[in-house]
Amino acid sequence: MEGFLTNVLNPKAALFFVALVPQFLGAGAPVVALSAAALVGTVAWFLVVANVVGALRKLFARPGVRRAVDALTGVALVALGLKLATSTRP
Repeated sequence: MEGFLTNVLNPKAALFFVALVPQFLGAGAPVVALSAAALVGTVAWFLVVANVVGALRKLFARPGVRRAVDALTGVALVALGLKLATSTRP
């Protein structure tokens, strides 16, 4: 239910259906075709994400890689914080 409400209230989902999906379907396409197109796109995306995460899992589980990622993330957050602290409003 939470996922359904998130998608229904998400303006990006509506823009996706209005802007992108009609390019692949003919005028007057049935709602079933629109739903099938969305379903196929979503399933394909999550399959790609799951396979990439599965392939990289062993790499990111190594202590050296994890330490490097943590260090890079920390540096990025500190840099963003410093930029925010030194910025002035126009």
